[in-house]
Amino acid sequence: MTLNAVFHGRGSSADSARATEYLDALSAHPAVRAYKARTFDLTLSGAPRSVLDVGCGLGDDAVALDERSSTSTRVVGTDISPVFLAEARRRAPADGAVEFVEANTDGSLPFPDGSFDAVRADRVLQHLDKPGVLLDEMRRVISSGGRIVLSEPDWGELSIADLDDEAAALTRELVSAAFSSPTVGSGLAAELEARGFGEVAAERTTLAITSLQEAQLLLSFDELLAAGADSDTAARMLSELSRLEQAEKLEIEIVGYIASGLVPGRG
Repeated sequence: MTLNAVFHGRGSSADSARATEYLDALSAHPAVRAYKARTFDLTLSGAPRSVLDVGCGLGDDAVALDERSSTSTRVVGTDISPVFLAEARRRAPADGAVEFVEANTDGSLPFPDGSFDAVRADRVLQHLDKPGVLLDEMRRVISSGGRIVLSEPDWGELSIADLDDEAAALTRELVSAAFSSPTVGSGLAAELEARGFGEVAAERTTLAITSLQEAQLLLSFDELLAAGADSDTAARMLSELSRLEQAEKLEIEIVGYIASGLVPGRG
């Protein structure tokens, strides 16, 4: 069972517990905190009256959006996992200011057209076979003049310093195989433009990892490698990464993109 499968709503309670640990570790990383803060600022630009966080996971980002917005702003988080949503409700302030709704990201969002002034999704599209379906739904529920903010990695741009070209290419291939849409990040701006969004902008972000312990904590690196390879190949790649770490040369760089745009309309 890979983390990607858990984020599709499958897996045991043990799998969900592992995914919760992973999400908490990732959210605590300084580079992740920085890009998330940037997406919060973009999402709340223009003081939206209503905000939707699609694929909200444990709900921490939805709560952060609520804390940063005006008291009159409605914040809703959706997720496919009832386990994640139960944890999100447990973590959220007791005043119930943030709403959490179960919704399948592969299908329709359970909201009328134009329901939200801003819609955000972070590291959701990479898990979908057809991310365009969700993008269309997000476009549908944004009001006239409203904003969309997306953030996704591009696993095809994963780099490992001092790893030979063949091994680096194999590592990217194995890691990419663990995701349904591994290179969606670099195409976000084009996807928004194709759907008629205006004022589309994109930013590139990076996250550097310098130890296998950190790679395992933040990425479940052994799971990512094993998902796309036989055990011998995965073990060989981990051995090579361990060699770099021992030589104090290990640096794994993950590239991500933030894209935003506006629905044509007011103002």
